[in-house]
Amino acid sequence: MLDESWVGDQAVQDFHRADQLDISADLALLGEVRAWVRQRAEPGEFIARDLDDIELAVTEAVSNVIRHAYGGVAEHQVSIRADLHRSHFVVTIFDEGPPFRGTASSPVLDSHEGGRGLEIISAVMDEASWTRLADGRNELRLVRKRPEVQT
Repeated sequence: MLDESWVGDQAVQDFHRADQLDISADLALLGEVRAWVRQRAEPGEFIARDLDDIELAVTEAVSNVIRHAYGGVAEHQVSIRADLHRSHFVVTIFDEGPPFRGTASSPVLDSHEGGRGLEIISAVMDEASWTRLADGRNELRLVRKRPEVQT
């Protein structure tokens, strides 16, 4: 069962909606994560392929956290924040695993640590970056521009 804590479904002046989902680090929850993120992106008028790409990137990222940062130990938590803005959709994934092998704010593309998950994420999202926060958490930020602002 998902443990959901909502930041809100806030509509602010610049058309911003934000929600957060907190899950235990359990690969069995990936299907629910996909459905949750798709539901948050749908109001952005993305075409089906864009929604599929967003789902794929988030699935890869959360799966990497569970497998690599937490070693599959379900007692840990992964927080997923979805922010829909007028011009773009942002998914930010937070974990408390060891630092990602890169430098602060390094593009995800710069890492070639096994597997193809990071390569896939970088290929399907407009932006992907990692930061180690002052509180010791990892933050992976994934951005997809809304269709009307694609260049």
